[in-house]
Amino acid sequence: MYLQLHVILPSLLIQIGFGNTHKNNAVRYGVDISWPVHALNISTVDNMQPLGDRQSFYDTFFHGCVETWSNYEECYECEEGRVYNNLIRMKYMKNFTTLGFEKMKTPEHVFKPLAEFYEKNKDKQRKEDKESGDTTNNYWESPSYLLDTARVDLTGGGDELLQQPLLKEVGQLLTKWFNIPLKYSMMYGIRIYTDGSILNPHVDDLPRIASAIINIAQSDDCEDWPLEVIGHDGFAYNISMKPGDMVLYEAHSLIHGRPFPLSGSSYANLFVHFEPDIIYNKSELPMYITDDVPEDAKIEIMKELNDFNSADSEDNSKDSEDEEDLQAHIFAADNNLTALKSIAQTDKSKLLNKDRNGWTPLHEAVRAGDIDIINYLLGEEVGSDLYAVTYNELNVFDLAEENNEIYELLKSFENKNENNEEF
Repeated sequence: MYLQLHVILPSLLIQIGFGNTHKNNAVRYGVDISWPVHALNISTVDNMQPLGDRQSFYDTFFHGCVETWSNYEECYECEEGRVYNNLIRMKYMKNFTTLGFEKMKTPEHVFKPLAEFYEKNKDKQRKEDKESGDTTNNYWESPSYLLDTARVDLTGGGDELLQQPLLKEVGQLLTKWFNIPLKYSMMYGIRIYTDGSILNPHVDDLPRIASAIINIAQSDDCEDWPLEVIGHDGFAYNISMKPGDMVLYEAHSLIHGRPFPLSGSSYANLFVHFEPDIIYNKSELPMYITDDVPEDAKIEIMKELNDFNSADSEDNSKDSEDEEDLQAHIFAADNNLTALKSIAQTDKSKLLNKDRNGWTPLHEAVRAGDIDIINYLLGEEVGSDLYAVTYNELNVFDLAEENNEIYELLKSFENKNENNEEF
């Protein structure tokens, strides 16, 4: 049913003329060659650098995090955690397939609704918020965006119409591939990457075990952007993807990322995650953990799972309430002033609420660049807080830095407030 032991990953294995998955496979290699994986340094075995000076490339990436947050310790801590999961925790993960990944075509009846949803609603994507010290990708220079597939207010979207048929089909494919029963774990929606994006090679947090990546769309100027995985045989595979392609992978035990920067305006992927549908006591280790896991690693793993289950339980209990409370945020982002006024007639406080990232509808309106909604929210009828900050300490002036018209409008409200205080 599963492969009990993990392979020892080679740091460098050269073999010319390997495969045709991607041009980077002209040289066959393992970990710590294209990107630091088991350590924070590129391998210097025999002074061989078949892909050029990748250490300097990584150093630039890391310093980008430090400069963004002005916090070396948090960026370093995040990287230490990534390396620990790649090197230590992964040793105690069971493998379920031979290589850990498989590329296929997404069934047409699954892909078509996703592609149509993206095309009709891609202007509704929202910039992802990141926590201080996050090193998952180089968002400080190449921001990523999310398009929520669960939104029923978007054409073709919603759980019943779009998500459930997708989860059913992908779940069946993964169940057959893993050869064990699976249940849904999580899905983020469609993530859109921008020019220059790099994704830090990693294994996923638990319980993301059986997963799939579906390439939804690419801009016309996109060059090939390989997904690099370290197979269970210890070799790196660079996988090319086109719209409609799907890669199944063991997210908990397959190191995966995109260490080579994207060349192109946008690249949209959907990620879906499942876990074994096997009942076990909360004090027991899940069946994807090996029996020889040491006590310290076991404690860390159980804490990670308990944190996920607690957060998931809390999120489920609040889902219906949150969806209603955050309608104002959605309408502000979608330039729907009429809907905002309708909300104000029943409960004006919802126009002042913060979401889980600390954003108010005013933040959304400023990001969307909607002058009419900004005037309405900052007017006497609503009275939004001009100086409210998100949990990442962003205020509306920060969001308007690149939009001079919006910035000047906000300054006019600030000046008005100061003049009122003088009297």
